[in-house]
Amino acid sequence: MTTSLLQQGLEFYRWSLKNPIGDIPPDVAKEGAGENRIPFMHLGNSVPVYLVFTDTLKRDKKVSASVLDLGCGTGRNISFVKECVKKSYEYFGIDYSSACVAYAQSQYHKHGVTFLQHDGKILPFPMNTFDFIVSSHVLEHIAKKDADTYVKEIYRILKKGGIAVIGTPNRA
Repeated sequence: MTTSLLQQGLEFYRWSLKNPIGDIPPDVAKEGAGENRIPFMHLGNSVPVYLVFTDTLKRDKKVSASVLDLGCGTGRNISFVKECVKKSYEYFGIDYSSACVAYAQSQYHKHGVTFLQHDGKILPFPMNTFDFIVSSHVLEHIAKKDADTYVKEIYRILKKGGIAVIGTPNRA
């Protein structure tokens, strides 16, 4: 049975009521994650990407898998994904911001996602590590000269046959 985007959005809304983002510390608010500054705008930007990603994971037949949120910000979205998918996959979130990662660890540790901080161009994972990767609204923050490296790194750490979902605004 296919769940509509509206039904998925309502699922995120209900989850959000049970898992409020709380007060965002100033050092987290100044970082790139959209929910840090304008939570309502976040609903129209990143959330649809994570809803598609959630649906992708729910449909998957694997018994075990590894999942990465590349540019996880506060960790809110990958925590939602893990709770909704209800599979014993391994979940990781990585972000350049130590403030966002510290917030994610304190706010969403109960969801069982491992959060890591890394600010280099080359990701700290071996080749073929992840079955699924999501990266929402990160690419537009990467310098044009580094965009190829960003995409190549996703390809490098994605397992053969893996799925990457990348969301970015359509800005010409």
